[in-house]
Amino acid sequence: MNIEFEIKKQYESFSPVNKRISDLILNDRESFLNHNALELAEICNTSNASIIRYVKMLGFDGLMDFKIQLAKQVKKDSQVLDTFITSDDSTEALCSKVFNMVNSANNELYSNLNIKGIEEAASYIASSKHIYLLGIGASGLPAYNLYHLFNRVHKTAYYNFDSHMTVEFINYANKEDVVIAFSYSGESTEIIYPVEIAKERNAKIITITRERISPLSELADIALYVPDQEHTSRIAALTSVQTSMTIGTILYLKSIQGNFDNTLEGLIQTRELVKKMKTEK
Repeated sequence: MNIEFEIKKQYESFSPVNKRISDLILNDRESFLNHNALELAEICNTSNASIIRYVKMLGFDGLMDFKIQLAKQVKKDSQVLDTFITSDDSTEALCSKVFNMVNSANNELYSNLNIKGIEEAASYIASSKHIYLLGIGASGLPAYNLYHLFNRVHKTAYYNFDSHMTVEFINYANKEDVVIAFSYSGESTEIIYPVEIAKERNAKIITITRERISPLSELADIALYVPDQEHTSRIAALTSVQTSMTIGTILYLKSIQGNFDNTLEGLIQTRELVKKMKTEK
């Protein structure tokens, strides 16, 4: 279990006391590890009992059990190279940091995959009549990729870069359809609004957001999460695009798995059509 993942995922639903405890863990893990329950209670302006209730709420037997797991995570994270890009980095250092950043995000994604949620989401997709894909900006990239993947296997999918057009075509969603909404922040009005429309029309809602409760994930029938490793004001949506694309690919592959023979025929046909557009030498 990734402790930070669980805390970030549940953070918005926490009480003010539990948020103060969470803030200490997320912002100063070493300090949390170096204090006993009474000292932690004083730092977080709460009681000793609240500290114990907090760790038990997260599934641990007690404070010591929680600290052991947190210390293991700190040790693991300390082995990860610094991923902050500086103007002094050599090309080799820059490459190393980018690969490290991506590998770290993928490892965290794999460690915390919601297997049951993926299976249920793939089942909805496989049995759906239409698939509506939502995403803007960087989050539009995994949505657009899925749009092509599904149409190649004769699954009717819709995607539009224009948010106004998105609202128009999602008006026709119904209980036979599924919506897959990508938004790293989970707070984009351009995504939340069409999801609300689709939900009113009883379409199944699948969301892919960063690992915390958000206005978008609260609308979901199935909420899937990617690692929360980027600030919302970031220089490049590197890991969020990478991990969202991975989740999308998993959903695609799992949804066609039960009908792979027929799917394979469609893939071969579309590949042959595209080959005819290439110049032969």
